[in-house]
Amino acid sequence: MNIAVFDSTGVVETVVPVEALGGNRYQARATIRSNLAPRQYVGQFEVRLCRDSADTCRDPLPGSPWILPYKITVASSDSRPTLAVLPGSTGWTAYQGDPAHTGAVQASISAQAISRRWVVSGLSAGTVTAANGRVFLPPPPRSFGVLKALSEDSGAELWRYQDATISGSPTFAHGGAAIDGDRIWVRSKPLIEAQDWLLSLDARTGATLFKQAFGYASSQVHGTPVTVGAKVYYQDGYGVQVARRDGQSGAFEWSTTPDRALSTVSTNSWAPAVSGGRAYVFDRQTLWVLDATSGALLGSVAPAKPDPTVNIWDLDSSPVVGDSGRVYVSDYLALDGSPRVPRVVAYDAVGMRRLWSAPVGAISNPVLAAGAVLVQTSDRTLTALDPETGAVLWTWRGPTRHTNLRKDAPLLVVGTLAFVGLEDMTYAIDLNTHKAVWQYPASGRMAVSENGTLYIAQDTYPFDVIAFNLRQRPPGNEAPRP
Repeated sequence: MNIAVFDSTGVVETVVPVEALGGNRYQARATIRSNLAPRQYVGQFEVRLCRDSADTCRDPLPGSPWILPYKITVASSDSRPTLAVLPGSTGWTAYQGDPAHTGAVQASISAQAISRRWVVSGLSAGTVTAANGRVFLPPPPRSFGVLKALSEDSGAELWRYQDATISGSPTFAHGGAAIDGDRIWVRSKPLIEAQDWLLSLDARTGATLFKQAFGYASSQVHGTPVTVGAKVYYQDGYGVQVARRDGQSGAFEWSTTPDRALSTVSTNSWAPAVSGGRAYVFDRQTLWVLDATSGALLGSVAPAKPDPTVNIWDLDSSPVVGDSGRVYVSDYLALDGSPRVPRVVAYDAVGMRRLWSAPVGAISNPVLAAGAVLVQTSDRTLTALDPETGAVLWTWRGPTRHTNLRKDAPLLVVGTLAFVGLEDMTYAIDLNTHKAVWQYPASGRMAVSENGTLYIAQDTYPFDVIAFNLRQRPPGNEAPRP
């Protein structure tokens, strides 16, 4: 049996992918042509179910074909709503949104209000950050490229960073950009130079304000610095080493290696968390707690049976700081677990003790929202855990076709909607009903601006960066959805 969808009007692309969902259910995803003029289009889809080829369908099943009328409005780019602050949203200034990496925005939105604002194609990106009318897009992890800044309003490129004075090469590996007002901080490695750099750039122009060489070369995988109170915190050295500099002058203040055994082990793709005067680092085995002002080690929580031989090359995980000294991590390695299933671990960072461990198959960093610890798991599930006990409160499971999942999977929350990236789709899950209420055919790293603009940096071809309006349009400013 073969099934296909056709559009004789030509409003959508010629090929309409159809997938089986199980239980005699199918899903078709039609993509509107990008070159259509702004107006309303009326047409019909022809759905064929055939024993032979659906292209000719000489042997249709009874009832085939089915005719589904449609009415599609293509909006002009001039209809984009005016940007205005979404109450409760403060910008996405660090990995997972803020220095504590909570991954959540306390704002009220509705799935019915979501509309696409703009699309820019061919921009594969790593950690996305956004604030003050700009979105910053470094190249993907393990890739060399340029750091770009786009306009939140239109998607137009504002600037790109390629400082030939560092190495003569315009190509770098960049981590995510930490935003501090009109300044950003980023760790970079030139393609042909044997040392890494800490850079501070003017967020408005891309001009270099500060640069400091580390005197060594790591791989092309970098975490995102954190800025708090005009100070910048970042990975310093090969291993689990944290440093702080003044956020204006770049003056060095301190550097701490919590465990000397880890100072020569190359680790990448992590960011310290900073909250309540403390800095936190998780090295796949131990949670380290530092005084954020002095860098002094305040304490640590190690596993019951630490493994000194473990390879901790790419951490892909950062602590998430909650209330009352609670810290949550996704332990992808699960060294002291039995069986070794990737898990979420909760710590009491005041009493320096481990509270609970939930072996749920975690593939994302935790997100703290709606009185729960949310995490993506390897069975394409959004799982909500009790922050006190680690017990499963509820789950939402995505379609069975999603199989190519990975760690550090896309997950963020705005109000009562959790945006979950599964392979080539992003779903919005209502945290009250635990049901999908919105979806879009692209997935990748995400961010939310203070104006309620959701960004998705698609990590598969055609590598679109898509901006969505989350904010409800004011009366009199309605425009058709694209």
